[in-house]
Amino acid sequence: MTRLYGWNKPACLALLRTSTNSRQFVFQDQGAVIAATNQWATTKAGFVDCLNVELARTHGQSPLATFDKIALRLLGASKV
Repeated sequence: MTRLYGWNKPACLALLRTSTNSRQFVFQDQGAVIAATNQWATTKAGFVDCLNVELARTHGQSPLATFDKIALRLLGASKV
């Protein structure tokens, strides 16, 4: 949303938090989306990186291997 629609990070965070607290939206793994949103709020890594790390953790596949230098700073990520 930041690139495609030009939204800033606070607007995206607000949308994600509102969506995860709404009964009108259904997520495949709501807990992982909430955890990724909270992690994204405090890091320079992208939301997708945060979500991938949380999904790996949730499904017992942690740590998540990555080449991304910024994503490597996330708890639950490791260098390939």
